[in-house]
Amino acid sequence: MERFEHHEETDKVDKFLDRIKEFKDKIAAKMGISDEKLTAVADEALVDAARETISDADADGQRTESESSDINDAVSSVLVQGAMEKAGYDQSSGENPILSLDTEETETELIASIAALHEEEVTLPTGEDVAELAAQTIEDAKWDRVIKVDRAHGTNPGGWYEYPSTGERYYVKFYEDPNQGRTEYIANEVYARLGIKAVSSELAVIDGQEAVASSEIPGADVAYIEEQKKNPDVQMGFVADAFLANWDVVGAVHDNIARASDGGLYRIDNGGSLIYRAQGRLKEYSPNSIPELDSMRNPNYSAGKVFEDITQKEIIEQAQSLLDNLSEDDIREIVEQSGLEGSTHDMVLDGMLGRRRYLEQLCAEAAQNDSSEDETSIAERREVVSDGRLAQKLSELRELGPKQIGDFVVFRRSEITCDHDHIEGQKLNIYDKSPAGRVEISFKLRNSEEQLHRKLYDKFVHQDETYRYDAISDWHINKAGEAEPYALCEAISFSRGDVKVYIANPDTQVRTAHGMVKIVAPSEMPSEDIEKAVADIMENDIGITGALNEVSDEYEDKYKQARYGWEHRIYEMHAEDYEAAGRLESKEVAPGYSTLVEPGKHKEYEAKYGEARAYHVMYSDETDSIVSTLMNGLLCSSERYERGIYDDGMSTSKDLKSGGGDSVFTRISRRDHAEALMTATVIFKPELFDRTDWYSYDRDRYGSTEDDEYPQRLSPDELFGKLNDGTLLANTNEQMFRTGIGPDYIEEVRVNPAQCDEILVALREKGVSEIGGRPIEEIVVPNENYVASKRKDPSEIEDWDDSLDQEWVQKQEQSTQSKEGILNGTAEYPGMDGILDLCETQKDVYALFDAVSEHGHKDDLKNDLSMYIVNNISVGLINKYLGGPFDPLDANNILLRYAQEKLDVDLQNIIDIKQKWNK
Repeated sequence: MERFEHHEETDKVDKFLDRIKEFKDKIAAKMGISDEKLTAVADEALVDAARETISDADADGQRTESESSDINDAVSSVLVQGAMEKAGYDQSSGENPILSLDTEETETELIASIAALHEEEVTLPTGEDVAELAAQTIEDAKWDRVIKVDRAHGTNPGGWYEYPSTGERYYVKFYEDPNQGRTEYIANEVYARLGIKAVSSELAVIDGQEAVASSEIPGADVAYIEEQKKNPDVQMGFVADAFLANWDVVGAVHDNIARASDGGLYRIDNGGSLIYRAQGRLKEYSPNSIPELDSMRNPNYSAGKVFEDITQKEIIEQAQSLLDNLSEDDIREIVEQSGLEGSTHDMVLDGMLGRRRYLEQLCAEAAQNDSSEDETSIAERREVVSDGRLAQKLSELRELGPKQIGDFVVFRRSEITCDHDHIEGQKLNIYDKSPAGRVEISFKLRNSEEQLHRKLYDKFVHQDETYRYDAISDWHINKAGEAEPYALCEAISFSRGDVKVYIANPDTQVRTAHGMVKIVAPSEMPSEDIEKAVADIMENDIGITGALNEVSDEYEDKYKQARYGWEHRIYEMHAEDYEAAGRLESKEVAPGYSTLVEPGKHKEYEAKYGEARAYHVMYSDETDSIVSTLMNGLLCSSERYERGIYDDGMSTSKDLKSGGGDSVFTRISRRDHAEALMTATVIFKPELFDRTDWYSYDRDRYGSTEDDEYPQRLSPDELFGKLNDGTLLANTNEQMFRTGIGPDYIEEVRVNPAQCDEILVALREKGVSEIGGRPIEEIVVPNENYVASKRKDPSEIEDWDDSLDQEWVQKQEQSTQSKEGILNGTAEYPGMDGILDLCETQKDVYALFDAVSEHGHKDDLKNDLSMYIVNNISVGLINKYLGGPFDPLDANNILLRYAQEKLDVDLQNIIDIKQKWNK
C-alpha cells in the first residue's frame, strides 16, 4: 500500500500562517477597516483585557492553572465580542473595551503594558490569532440567525433555511453520521477546484446540530436525461465523479442535476461521495483503482445512462485536467478543512491520494500506448520469447489425461505464476480439455485493469478485422460421450490462426465472469506452439508486455502486501503489517490451485477468540458424492463447470450472478454446533483459516461482490469477534474460499450412520486408506443426529421444532416419491405446474421432462409448455433467447431451449400469436 509523503513541520506553519491571513482579510472586509488597523485594535484589546484579568488573578500573589485559564477565556471573550461589534453584530453581553479605546492617547500606555506583560511571561495570542478566532466566531454566529422556510426534499432531515434580512437561502442537511456531511463538503470543494459546476457548501452548526449547508442555485429547474447526456457541464465532470465515487451524482431518477437560470447544469446533491452511499451506508473506496470509470458508464445504472458515451480519450483528457488542477497538497488541505478525524480521515485521504496516483499512472500509460501504437502501426507483430513453463505444465497435464468422477469426465487443471500487476492473483490457469477437443488458458484482469478490459473489448468490436459476438463457454462430456458447451456470459471473440480469444463483455450481469479472458487452442496443437501463440496474443493483442515472465521479488512482495491488506481490511499498512505480509507463502490448497497462506494464523485466532470451525452442508448425501468430496475436495461453481462437472449446488445461478460463483461456501460456528447438524456435513480443520483468499459476511448474501454489498464483508478478526460475543448468526453467516478446498483440509465428514461402512468400502476400493495423513476411519464419522432426508435450508436447523421437522421430512419424502413416480412412469402426468413445483435444478427440469415424454405424454407436455410460454414469457425474452447466446442462468431460457430443441415448439409462431393478442 502506498505511503503518505513526509512533510517538514515548517510546511504546516507556513500553511497555517497563510490561512490566518485569509481570515484576517475576511474580517477586515466585514469590518471595513484596514489589515493594519485590525491587528492594532486586536493587540490593544488583548492588552487591556489581559491586564485587568491578570491583576485580579495575581491579587493573592500567585497564579494557578485555573486562573491562567480564566485569563485566556477573558481575552477570547472580549476579542470576539469586539470583532462582532465592529462587523455589525450585537454583543452577547457586557461592555466592550475595543469600542472605548482611544489609540492615540493610550498608545504609550499600551506599549508599556505590553512590555510589562512580557516581563510577566504571559503568552497571549497575536493579532493574527485574534483575526482567525473572530472570523470563525462570526461564521458560527451567522447560522444562529437563519430560519427554516421549507421542508426537506431528500432522505435526510433538514430543509431550506433563509436569512430574513437578505433573503439569502441555503439547503441544509443534517446527517445521522456528521462525517457524511464532511465528505459532501470535500466533494463540493473538489468540484470547485476543478471548475465543475456544483453547489457551494459550508459546514455549520444549526439548532445545535452539525449540518452541511449548500447555497441556492438561482432559478434551479429540472434537467432531463437527454440534456444531461449532451451538456458539457455534466459530461466534462465524469472523471471527477468517478474519482470521488459519487455514484448518485445524477440521482436515481436523474434529479440530482439542476439547470440554473444562467443555463448551466449543476451537481446539487453530492452526499453519496467518497466512503458513503447516498443513504448513509459505508462503501468501498479503493486507493488502488477507480472501478467507477467503468461502472458509472454501465447503462444498467442511472449514472451509466448519462455517461455511457464517454470515450477513453475523453477519460484521459479529463484525468489530465484533474491532475493539473488538484495537487496532492490541495487534497490534504481540503480534507483537513473538512474536520474529519481518526480512521475516517485516513481512509478518505488515503483513498483520494491513491486514486490521484492511479490517474497519473493511467495518463502515463495512455501516453506510452499512443507512442507505441504509432511505432507498431508500421511494424510487424513483435516476436515474443517465453520461458517454456506454460508448455511444460500443459505437457504434464496431457500425460495425466482426464479423470472420471461419477458420471463426469473431469478436465485437469494447472497454473503458472506470471505477470506483475495486470492479472488477478498473478496466475494463468491452464485446462487440458482434450476430450472436448480443446486446451484453454484463462485469467482475469485485476479490478484495477477494468479500463484495459473495456478498451480491449471495444477495440475488437470497432476494428474491421473478423470478430463476432459470442459467449464464454465451459464444456462437459455428456452421457453419450459428446462435448457439450455451457454458456457463461456474453463475450467478443477473435482468432489468431487456429487459436481463438474470448473477452467477457465488461457489462455482463454475471459478476463471476468480470474481467475474464480465455484463449482456446485445438487439442492437437503442440504444447510449445500453444505457448508461443499465447505469448504473442498477450503481448500484441491484449497489450500485457512480458505476461508469461516469472514475477520478480519486488512485485511478489507488492502482491503479498496487497493481499495481506485486502484479507485483513487494512487501509494503511504499518511496519508490523509489512513484516506479516512478508511471511506469506504460496501453497496448493485445492487440486491445481494455489494461493497465499499465513502459516499458523489459525492458532492466533483460536488463542484470541476460542475454537471455531468452518463447515459445509453437503448438497447431496449420496455415497458417490461424499466419496468424491473426500478424494477431490470441494470446488466452486465456476471451477466445477471449467473442469467439466456440470452439477448444480444449492444456489448456483445466484452465486454466479452475484460474484460468489468463484468461491466454495462455508459457514462458521463452534464445533459442537456443526456436530449437531442433521445433515451430511463436512467439518474443516482450523488450518483453513490460514488462507488469505477468503472473505465473509454475517448474513447470507450469495457471496456478493456487488458494490453495495462488498464493503460490508468482515475481516477475519471481525468475524471471529462476532462469533465470540454471540452476535454472529450461526446458520446464515457465510465464508467464501476462492476456487476450491482440497481434501487435506477435511477434519471430518459426518454422515448417515447407515452409510458409514458403504463409504469406507468405496474409498478402499479406490485405493484410499488415508486422507491428509489420517486414516479414513477417523474422518468418516457417523452423525447420530442425521435426518434421513435433509432440509433444503440449513439455516432452519437452530431451535427447530420436532413436529415441524417431521412435517418437513414428510413433505420431502412425498416430493421424492413424486419425482421417482414420474421418472419410472408409475405416476400420472401432473401437468406443467406439477412438474415445475418438483424442479429444484436444471437437471430436474431435463430429467422430469424427458421422463414425461418417454412415458407417453410428449404431446401433452408440448401443449402445456407452449401455453406456459404464451402466458408467462414475454416476446422480448423469447427474442433475446433466439438471438443468443444461451444463458443457462435464466430459468425461462431453460424452458425455451427444451421446448425448441426437444419438443419442436415453433417459438416464432408463439411470438406472432402474442403480438396479435397485444394488438
